[in-house]
Amino acid sequence: MENGKIPNSQFSIPKPGTPLMEALAMDDYIIDIENKMFTHRPDLFGMLGIAREIAGIQNQVFKSPSWYKEKIELPKLRGNGLKLSVKNQLPKLVPRFCAVVIRDVVVAPSPIWLQTYLSRVGIRPINNIVDMTNFIMYETSQPLHAYDYDKLDGGSIETRLAKDGEELQVLGGKITKLTKDDILIASGDRPIGLGGVMGGAGTEVDDETKNIVLEVANFDMNTIRRTAMTHGLFTDAATRFTKNQSPRQNLPVILRAMTDIMSLAGGRQGSEVVDDFESKVKSQKSKALEISAKFINERLGLELSAPQIKKILENVEFKVEIGNISGSAGKQGGVLRVLAPFWR
Repeated sequence: MENGKIPNSQFSIPKPGTPLMEALAMDDYIIDIENKMFTHRPDLFGMLGIAREIAGIQNQVFKSPSWYKEKIELPKLRGNGLKLSVKNQLPKLVPRFCAVVIRDVVVAPSPIWLQTYLSRVGIRPINNIVDMTNFIMYETSQPLHAYDYDKLDGGSIETRLAKDGEELQVLGGKITKLTKDDILIASGDRPIGLGGVMGGAGTEVDDETKNIVLEVANFDMNTIRRTAMTHGLFTDAATRFTKNQSPRQNLPVILRAMTDIMSLAGGRQGSEVVDDFESKVKSQKSKALEISAKFINERLGLELSAPQIKKILENVEFKVEIGNISGSAGKQGGVLRVLAPFWR
């Protein structure tokens, strides 16, 4: 995958004579990682984060894909679009909410490579739209959701707190009675999703869907944890949001999803990209930590020099500067100023 695009060869029909395992995209190695030691790390719930961590352990340089960067230029709508109205009434609980319409899609079964990939990670393939949102979640650790645009109330989406006793039929058919502490995604007066946990059955993408709204949002981890526990809905999305996902990765993820969904299902951009970003979060800069090599070595029982520590951190895409501590000498001297990356 390169520049946010999946090569067309991955969508093509296998040529006659192709080995079966290769044709079914099953000539793969599966690494089963017991994700307990670093369960607090939000970036380690996706392939990018795991690959970066393994590179660091192996003393290898890791470079994120070119599309995975915080500052990106979003595509502009060309021609006539469909109305999309997003109202975020909960900026503290939903610090970022991105959405875009993709119109004229063709919903169909996913290609074999995508179906077999999802099956290998325990996900049941559904259709090309839903499957691609799941694929990108497993790639980046950022959950996404797709709504059938034509099932919304005039293209409107809002976030609000649910009312006690308000009901939502979630995907799969279960009717959930909500509480006033739940984050609700609504369209008009109608609930369409339990924010950060699960979408509603009334707006799901099906074989008749022609236009979709793609949502890439960020939710308060404590609220999501409480909602998941209250309703017994322990979804992949809820698991990731309870690890405090970074809202600063939402834009590269939604652009990635737009590109890949249109590559897979056709269609075209149907609205401007809406980016509702809570001002205090938006103004935050990457946090810098100043720490001495001596402090690190005393706790790890190692004898690493400041340049060695700098190299280890730079391998996994931290920005590091080395300064001097007055009176320090030897390979444990020096202070490191470490800038946390946007996904941490």
